[in-house]
Amino acid sequence: MRNLSLHLRCWIALTVTIATVLTILAVLVILQHDAMLSHLTRQRLSVVAEATAAPFRDVAAMGLPITSVRNAEGLLSRAKETDPNISAIELLSASGDIIKSTGEKLDSELADELSHAQVLNKDGKWDLEDTDSVASGRSIVNESGTLLGSVVAIYPKKELQDRSAHIRKDITLAAVALLAIFSALSFLLFRLKLLGAIGGVISLQAGLKDTSGEASAAHSDVSNKNPTGEDYGFLTQEVITLHNDLIGASKQYKAAMKEMGYCAAETITPASPFSNPELLNTQLIAIPQTVLDRNAARQILPWAAALVIGPALLLGVVAYISVGQSFHPELVKRTQLIGTIADATMQRTVNAGVPIESMVGGTEYFRHLLAEFPEISYFGVSTDYPIIEVGEDQHTASTLNRALSNTHKLPIYLNGKVVGTVTTQSNSAYIAELFKSVALDLGVIIIVIVLLALELIAVMMSVSLTAPLNRLHYIVALQAAGNFSTCIASLSRDVVDQVSTCLSERAKALHAMFQRARLAAVNGTPPLAETVDLNSIGKAFGLHDIGPRWIRFCSLIDVRLALFLFAAADEMETSFFSIFVKSAHNPIPWLSEGAVTSLPLTAYLIAVLTVTPFVRPLSERFGHRRLFLVAAAATVIAKLGMCVAGNVPAITFFNLMCGAGYAFASLACQDYVLDVAHKDERARSLGLFSAAMFGGIFAGSALGGILADRLGYSAVFVISAALILVSGALIYWQLPHQRHVDSRMTDRPRRSSKDVFATFRNPRFASLAFGIIAPQAILDMVFISYLLSLLMESLGASAADIGRLLMIYFLMIIISGSLYGKLAERGVSARNIVLPGSFIGGTSLLVAATWPSIGMMGFAMIGAGVGHGLVRGPQTAMVMDVAETSLAHLGTNSAIAAARITERSASIVALVCIATAADYIGYVGAVYTIAILVLSGALLYLSASNPSRDS
Repeated sequence: MRNLSLHLRCWIALTVTIATVLTILAVLVILQHDAMLSHLTRQRLSVVAEATAAPFRDVAAMGLPITSVRNAEGLLSRAKETDPNISAIELLSASGDIIKSTGEKLDSELADELSHAQVLNKDGKWDLEDTDSVASGRSIVNESGTLLGSVVAIYPKKELQDRSAHIRKDITLAAVALLAIFSALSFLLFRLKLLGAIGGVISLQAGLKDTSGEASAAHSDVSNKNPTGEDYGFLTQEVITLHNDLIGASKQYKAAMKEMGYCAAETITPASPFSNPELLNTQLIAIPQTVLDRNAARQILPWAAALVIGPALLLGVVAYISVGQSFHPELVKRTQLIGTIADATMQRTVNAGVPIESMVGGTEYFRHLLAEFPEISYFGVSTDYPIIEVGEDQHTASTLNRALSNTHKLPIYLNGKVVGTVTTQSNSAYIAELFKSVALDLGVIIIVIVLLALELIAVMMSVSLTAPLNRLHYIVALQAAGNFSTCIASLSRDVVDQVSTCLSERAKALHAMFQRARLAAVNGTPPLAETVDLNSIGKAFGLHDIGPRWIRFCSLIDVRLALFLFAAADEMETSFFSIFVKSAHNPIPWLSEGAVTSLPLTAYLIAVLTVTPFVRPLSERFGHRRLFLVAAAATVIAKLGMCVAGNVPAITFFNLMCGAGYAFASLACQDYVLDVAHKDERARSLGLFSAAMFGGIFAGSALGGILADRLGYSAVFVISAALILVSGALIYWQLPHQRHVDSRMTDRPRRSSKDVFATFRNPRFASLAFGIIAPQAILDMVFISYLLSLLMESLGASAADIGRLLMIYFLMIIISGSLYGKLAERGVSARNIVLPGSFIGGTSLLVAATWPSIGMMGFAMIGAGVGHGLVRGPQTAMVMDVAETSLAHLGTNSAIAAARITERSASIVALVCIATAADYIGYVGAVYTIAILVLSGALLYLSASNPSRDS
């Protein structure tokens, strides 16, 4: 079983990842189903309420009170008969009192909510949902617009709850089955892929015990075959190298002991407590990407990703089928309801003495119904032959349309005999569009789940396999070269780190021997051997009086998942935040509605701008971990404060806290990556950093709207706070408590704030700041966050269309951000990545502004996302490059602070100016302005930059 410890560790980690992904997907699917089913039910009730309210509106149009309708109770009763499951049809007065009702007395709380809803909704159409019922109301107003009352249809939620329970059962059973199947597959995967590798790692323990030099000859030939004849899979070459290094390290260990006159059996206790890394300064280092990382990525990650994404896709298919089956009865009821309304109208006409053959003029009435109810494609009235036909008969359409369509026929009676038939057919295109919307929502959820799964897999593979092996490779290579100056801190208990622990113990033992010998020499005690030269021994084997140097390995993996979750939490309210602010109480009546709605966003940007220059100095003083945790705590308080904030000033204050918290947290993570990454790895790390951050932004903006539809705004803020708590826990667990001291800054005096502005005197930095950084910030903040929704609304797009366009934008940023890392690895200069990115983004906006349409806005989202993803990563690397060369006398802090101030200031100034100018030049003109700014900036940087300096 010991031989399978790493196998089981990786299997358990992947199983937990699969379970997490399936659980999140199942919960979101259930929530989405419940929200969609509730929406369809309210729509059906609105048809009943609209049809029932029509006679009362006719009376109100004549200036009579609605109480003068004599057969009011009969009208309500006939409306209730259209669906026996309707619990009540109510006729309310303007004050909310019940005038007529077909059901029992309403609960006082529900009655108050109905009264409040009819007053708030001035357009006359409103819906309401509580724990026990769903209601849809239609207001009745006179010619002057005065509210006279409402007709409300109330439906019990038991049917919805039963369907929801059925869906929960189906999805849960499918998720459990998929988890069992893919967990078993993952066990087999790791057994096949890792068993040989694990055998090689276990063999290292045996090799460590061989302290004689006799085996070195047998292992001196590093070839593609293992000397013992065993195959260690993709770790074969790595294990052979480690075997040889371990033998070399053992020889060096014996040699050091022999030089100091000790034998191998002796155990020396150090004279001072240098064996405790917490009492000493632990050095933080980063290891560049190794062959092991690339081999693990090729051999394990694709299979692991397939084992996580596969069940998510299959569960999505199961969910789509189950949701379709759950919606089918509701769609049939809608068709029957509208047919019943049409049949009742025809029946009243026949009862009034109008022959059914003379109803050819009723075509206009049915055309009005088709326009009012898009879910119906065909109305027909017939006897032995068709009298009226309006719309498209689905029986003459394609096979697919016939399969999707529902036909409902109702008889028309005269003197107890059937004299005709009313036929209604559901609109297959409407049903397909409905399911298309469901499929798109499920697709978005699956994409979010896949992004989360990739982050989880990356962390799992690093923690379980590559990071321990990299640590072992580092220390064994040092000791094989005769350097025992280093011990590794923060080791786990897995089989790989056990070997590293043994090597660290050897280093500590040698330092204890050296310290004891040095103390003996200081106290005048004869040395252990007359010929011992302690200075030479210490220099040869890296031994010191104060003990070994403790190191801890750092990488992007330490902050990647936490950054993803924090960014997702921060963006969750994006889809509804403006609506949330607009609906809040406004105690500042002298400000316009638009100005009041923009206050929280402006406060957020100002907070980000204000705290940005202080992030790096504070992270150097207090450490990245502590700064992130403080920012996370403040953001959690702000998110929870949003739940209870009842007015705009309170929302503005808490959003100000959110802006400051997000700036501190995200930039602390970025500074951590900049500080620990090797210069050669910086471009790749920053590309992955941007991909992780925008992956979180994509996930948050996509999920926030879905959760808000089902759970409400307050619940989204609570979930957001919970995600931030999880990200804080990850940072507390992953990041070292020690401060990272940048060796480039240790010998330099602190600089004043004047140095920040002095950076703009440098032509390289100025062209980068004003040509690349500022225009990209304007594109992202002004076009994406402000103009896009307004322009799309003017083009007739829905909120769902706008949300999907934003998802395209963020997805393109994720893809192109990852592409940037690969281009940098192949030697493509940052300048040759930034310039095409800027031109792609600017050109796509220019084309979309020239031919404005919903389709062209999609093209603009693709171009802007690709361009922004290509620019964001390298622009930070270029700032660091300028800071370390042309601006070395000012320091990296000044350059980074100046870049960040440029980005935030440009966003705020451009937002105010372009928002004001849009009243005169229009939204399209504003997009033109941004496109010209981006393209002009790229030309400015092209003319001012030097390819040889920026390569």
